[in-house]
Amino acid sequence: MCKRAWLVVLVGFFLITPAMAQTTATISGSVRDSTGALIPGASVTAKNVETGITRITATEEQGRYQLLNLNVGRYEVEVSLRGFQTAVRSGIVLAVGEQAVANFTLQIGQVAERVEVTEQAPLVDTTTSSVGGVVETAQIVNLPLNGRSFDELVQLQPGVAVAKFAGAGTIQSGYTTKISIRGARPEQNSFLLDGTDVMGPTNQIPGSVGGQSFGVDAVREFRVETSSYSAQYGRAAGGVINVVTKSGTNELHGTAFEFLRNDNLDAASWDDNRAGRDKPEFKRNQFGFSLGGPVAKDRTFFFGSYEGRRDRQGRTVTSLVPTAAVRTTAIPAVRPFVDAFWPLPNGPIVDPVKGIAEYNYTASSSADEDYFTVRMDHRLTDKDSIFGRYTFDDGRNRTPGGTGIFWTQDKSRNQFVTLETAHIFSPALVNTVRFGFNRSFTAGTAFLVGVDQNTLNRLPTLMPGRPLLVSGSSISPGDIESIGNDNLPRIWSWNLGEVSNDVTYARGLHSLKFGALFKQMLYIQQQSNGSGGVYEFGGLAEFFGGTPSAFRARQIGAVNGNGFTYQYLGWYIQDDWRLRPRLTFNLGLRHEFYTGPTERHGLNCNLDQLSDKNLRCGGQVFPTSITTKDLGPRVGFAWDVLGNGRTSVRGGFGIFYDAISPLWWQGPAVGSYPPFGDAQIDGTSAAGAAALASAPFPNSFRLVGQGSSQTSYLAAARFTGAPNTMQYNLTIQRQITRDSTVMLGYVGSLGRHLWLRANENTRPPTILSDGRKCFNYNTDQRGRATPIIPGHVGSNPSCPDGPLERKNPLYGDTRVVRTEANSTYNGFVAVFQKRFGQGLQFQTSYTLSKSIDTGSTITNASNSGGSGGTGLLDPEDWVRDRSLSDFDTRHIFSQNFTWELPLGPRKALGSTLTGAAARLVGGWELSGIFKAASGSPITINSSSAGWSATGNTNRLERPDLAPGANNNPVHGVSRGCAGGPAAETKLGTPDLWFDPCAFTVQPLGFFGNLGRNTVTGPDRVTLDFSLLKNTAIPQISEQFRVQFRAEFFNIANHPNFGLPGLRLVDNRANYDRRAGVITSTAGGTTARQIQFGLKFLW
Repeated sequence: MCKRAWLVVLVGFFLITPAMAQTTATISGSVRDSTGALIPGASVTAKNVETGITRITATEEQGRYQLLNLNVGRYEVEVSLRGFQTAVRSGIVLAVGEQAVANFTLQIGQVAERVEVTEQAPLVDTTTSSVGGVVETAQIVNLPLNGRSFDELVQLQPGVAVAKFAGAGTIQSGYTTKISIRGARPEQNSFLLDGTDVMGPTNQIPGSVGGQSFGVDAVREFRVETSSYSAQYGRAAGGVINVVTKSGTNELHGTAFEFLRNDNLDAASWDDNRAGRDKPEFKRNQFGFSLGGPVAKDRTFFFGSYEGRRDRQGRTVTSLVPTAAVRTTAIPAVRPFVDAFWPLPNGPIVDPVKGIAEYNYTASSSADEDYFTVRMDHRLTDKDSIFGRYTFDDGRNRTPGGTGIFWTQDKSRNQFVTLETAHIFSPALVNTVRFGFNRSFTAGTAFLVGVDQNTLNRLPTLMPGRPLLVSGSSISPGDIESIGNDNLPRIWSWNLGEVSNDVTYARGLHSLKFGALFKQMLYIQQQSNGSGGVYEFGGLAEFFGGTPSAFRARQIGAVNGNGFTYQYLGWYIQDDWRLRPRLTFNLGLRHEFYTGPTERHGLNCNLDQLSDKNLRCGGQVFPTSITTKDLGPRVGFAWDVLGNGRTSVRGGFGIFYDAISPLWWQGPAVGSYPPFGDAQIDGTSAAGAAALASAPFPNSFRLVGQGSSQTSYLAAARFTGAPNTMQYNLTIQRQITRDSTVMLGYVGSLGRHLWLRANENTRPPTILSDGRKCFNYNTDQRGRATPIIPGHVGSNPSCPDGPLERKNPLYGDTRVVRTEANSTYNGFVAVFQKRFGQGLQFQTSYTLSKSIDTGSTITNASNSGGSGGTGLLDPEDWVRDRSLSDFDTRHIFSQNFTWELPLGPRKALGSTLTGAAARLVGGWELSGIFKAASGSPITINSSSAGWSATGNTNRLERPDLAPGANNNPVHGVSRGCAGGPAAETKLGTPDLWFDPCAFTVQPLGFFGNLGRNTVTGPDRVTLDFSLLKNTAIPQISEQFRVQFRAEFFNIANHPNFGLPGLRLVDNRANYDRRAGVITSTAGGTTARQIQFGLKFLW
């Protein structure tokens, strides 16, 4: 957008007084006399006891008052009127986004007479229809967090399911834990820091390459909105995570800490015990400090926090390599590569027929990170305030891969800035302007370890002028470990600037909020994308013979980068209408608009129709906007059933639109702009097979640009609608004690026009008389010894001869992005919560739910790691893929607690102790987190030959369900089959999780009839526990204390198993011995680990 357009937008913002997220809270209520009559004109004063800042208003004619845009914290509210005693209520704690209700009854008397109101403010929400929960300071500070990553606390909220754990992702999928909120995809959530967007281009929880979300000591609290939230929240069709950082107060407070973990304190993992290996080396040091206080009392405050981490993780890795005997069969052109990159085995033989054995090695990966944040708050006048915050997070990782020779190094740097100013026009009218900037940078490179440079110099490169294996190249033999990474090196840069304006206006029975938000986004990427040559083989024999089944490379002379820019404008209006003293309606409307993305230098193309002969390149090739009609209504109610604030019935409905990620556009642009398009030669056609035979490994690069190569593309279709979700809920909440509540509810959602990508340029099928589709490619053998589809020899007589050419023979794989997927979610939730009081806090929640979709990500690649290949099984029939979501978790139970033991002075036990005895006995705390979740669904694959019935080289095939068999065979015993497990073998164990004999390989060229995600994976159960000892040191100051922490993660040492082998048969159509067998624990879970920490607090 040009500078003039920027100016128009900014001027428009301030003319229309436009909004974004709420980082503040509200106190409202009524004032009555002793007869119950409402009192107008009473003075109401709220004082933040931490900063001394006060806000004053008066009750209106109806006797009601509202105090708007209050910072979170502890408040004291005072109500006074001539002729009445002054009423004071203290201990009101405001959480982010909370609308607290504090009602007062004044007694006749003198104003100077102060009456302390001891009744606690109601805990039940009687004013809003949204469903969500607040993670309080006590939970953040006290609960055990492995790695001190506060995003783990998000999982404590009901309806939040883990889609994929941190640590194994890339920038495309996000490094931190991927979560699904109420059945939404992980990328449909929104994450806000002090009201501004800190999501990256993947729309995931922000974090570094270390897989952590640092800054625990800088977070005051956060709220997780999970359903039917206010219209002020946009760019999210899932949940909203709204984090508020700490600010300084009138007192100087700080912390300094050191946490230590090493392998001497940890239990051996199930994986190592199973393999008879020693524990790998591990060392972790986390350290840092925080400091906050006043610059000028009651006026200016500062806060800063720093945290560092240094990890050294030993890893024992098992790779599959060829035996010494079988290496002799490799042709001379292949043998040097085998000897250089696949070491001789040092473990048992896995497949004596093929000559495959294990190679075990130990390597040490590293992860370093430095994080800091600084914040200043200043009250300019009684009506004006301003705050600013800067956050910096720098991470570095080095990780071994493959056979220990190929290593990757990732770096990330995240920087977030927020600047906010608020002006109080009157007690009923407040305006807030907010500026934000988000810059995220990630780079990945590859390097080789343990390979002699002279050896490398003697090996030919896979593409001229490209360094071997470290510059966008890889070799995938099929049966043994793959080497290389065709996406490295890469650089990703995300720049997001935003400005918003919120207006809050209270009048009579209405509390109005309205505003707008503008964002300018720039996404820059440089990625190799196979520029160094990518080889795929049908198996070890084909690799040793130098005959690839496919070869892909970036067109010679390609430029490996581009930059997209696009804009967003959203506006909303929200009216919380108190129609009756016991009934409030929440009415809202939001509109969101995205411009079509443009490449800064015109380096983008699109294939409008699959039948087109030419690409449309340069300028605006994507839809100028897919969101012009994105109106999202929000309707809800809150009913105070008894009128005492202790019981509520709440319900809501709303339409919520997805954020548009630049990755959805980047793929088509990079994969399509000449000469960006990839040259692809695959052996499913006679021409491709003949070409690969004429230029065998490692010389297939000679085919690039010739007639035998096809160019593969990514394309964006003309979208049918903007991705959105309809959310609805009905809940009942009841306060049962002074500080505890219980909530029961139903929450549901319908996702429509969701993103999905599939290869649509497949071979046309033959339609049989019974309606089945088949694809007969091996009919064109022409005497070839090697079949076109590996593992299958000859043709299938059940399928007549069909066409071998793709629908558009001018191109290879053409993966098209569409907005035609859908989803449904239905869930029951129960929550029992006790706020911190009398030394005890706990929360228990249970969710029973079912999530179904057409695809769980844009590529339909499994979030749980189960589905393997990407895209739809049949691009012409999406119904085949409608099944349980990858993140469907039927049962989720979680509990967390903090208990100050009743020992020591002023406690139930040891109250008379003094001196050293008192310091020794007192100050102990116990905290814990227990989580139990059903297993995620997984998909069984026929084989890993890399071919589907359609000839798609990036889609694994599904088998048939055996007659009379269960499609989720994880209970009971195996039915037994030839070449498979013996009959009566127990199922549901690591030795055999599911029964492979319940499935059979589908006939050649046919789709299997087994659905997607039919098998349930292992459950997950963890118990983390911590023991804290606080010791006051009054000799230093009254508030100075030393805290010792002993934290136990997975204290029961319960193994949470990973996914079983999902490949049913090998490339020779024999049952795979690893099918159904679990060989590792789940990512993101550990054996028992113990961590010690020391903190100084003042």
